[in-house]
Amino acid sequence: MRILHYYLGPHRQGGLNRYANDLAAAQVKSGDDVFALYPVGKLLPPRRAKIKKSKPFSGVQCFELYGGTPVPLFEGIRDVEEIIAPPEKERLSAQAVRDFCDEINVEVFHIHTLMGLPIELFKELKARNVTIVFTTHDYFGLCPKVNFIDRQGKMCCARNNGNCSLCNCDAPGRFFLELRNSSFLMKLKPIVKFALGSLRRGKTSATPQLPEKFPIRDYEKLFRYYRDILLACDQIHFNSENSKKRFLAEIPELSGQVIPISHAGIVDKKVLHQVENGFFKLLFIGSASPYKGLPTLLDALKELSAQGIDNWHLDVWGCDKKALASDEKICCHGFFAPGEEEKIFADADLLIVPSIWEETFGFVIPEALGRGLPAVCSDLVGAKMLLPDEMIYHETANLPKILEKLIKNPYFFNKISNLLYQNAKINTMLYHIDAIRVFYQFAKNQKI
Repeated sequence: MRILHYYLGPHRQGGLNRYANDLAAAQVKSGDDVFALYPVGKLLPPRRAKIKKSKPFSGVQCFELYGGTPVPLFEGIRDVEEIIAPPEKERLSAQAVRDFCDEINVEVFHIHTLMGLPIELFKELKARNVTIVFTTHDYFGLCPKVNFIDRQGKMCCARNNGNCSLCNCDAPGRFFLELRNSSFLMKLKPIVKFALGSLRRGKTSATPQLPEKFPIRDYEKLFRYYRDILLACDQIHFNSENSKKRFLAEIPELSGQVIPISHAGIVDKKVLHQVENGFFKLLFIGSASPYKGLPTLLDALKELSAQGIDNWHLDVWGCDKKALASDEKICCHGFFAPGEEEKIFADADLLIVPSIWEETFGFVIPEALGRGLPAVCSDLVGAKMLLPDEMIYHETANLPKILEKLIKNPYFFNKISNLLYQNAKINTMLYHIDAIRVFYQFAKNQKI
């Protein structure tokens, strides 16, 4: 099978890119011809948008897209028209699209993000009857800020021009995004991070003030643009029941299947975790951004301490050490290198995933389960589908209650841990590529 993956690139971090990288590499090993296309920023504007061959990885043939529409990541979209009707020079020419399609001659076009997606290529592959599928890694296309978290760090209740205009009123301009996404500058990211930040016209914080005046832009037009693209896909790969529910709430006509995702680091190396002395080693892995739920977890632990429940210690990994002051009960270790996960999971008794946004999946839960580590998560986390009901809490106020139940009852915790150790099915990439192959065939059959 000949497959083209479109995503943000092998040079980027994050779950979306790790999944696409590992899936593509695994497909090569299984005998497929696999190609990757990804957008890159540019220091100087090209005379015309173009696709250029790049260095391959793991047998995957790579191509870079120069020009095209902006790639905002979590920054938001200021100018709707830059996406819907970009200048002619930012579009791929018809000849460039035809040449690229002739060269790769793929059967499947697997889209992992709508950011920077060249509509000219999409239409050409559609006209060639290529099977097109889309994986719901996040909510970009439904929400310009990706995760339905508003300026105040709360869940967005209603998508409309007013709310979206407010949320995106200080989104950076194209020049900043081009610099930020430049493959050259990304290599120097630690050095230029502060310098690039100074180029932003607006400045955001965890609790930004609401502006008195801001322009109202037609974000509904942008939503319709992305809706039409999604509806033109042959099938949607929902990576969880969460993402399926949200996408269908916005676009009921979508057709697709729920298939949990994986990556090469999700392995079946389960070790039974049991609490013997009644003392719990808790673990949080993620950024300090409020939508990931770290403040929620810290508040819950304060509530337990106030009740005299202090037979626990929390280790925090994956965020800047400066984001959290460490003390005798909580230790912020900062970022970790690939390969350190084994020790981090081995040293913990319980992983906590307290996200306050509708996380489409969340790799940290299957990563933990693959090592036998039990997890607690909110019902907003897509990977909750891998956990028993006893380990899922509803509403933020219930997090202290579920933690209290587990920490005060080591026997109950050990029983749940043992059940997960015996029964948790680990979705390794080897199994996942078979599921995706069947999904591709199903999508192809739907065209007939």
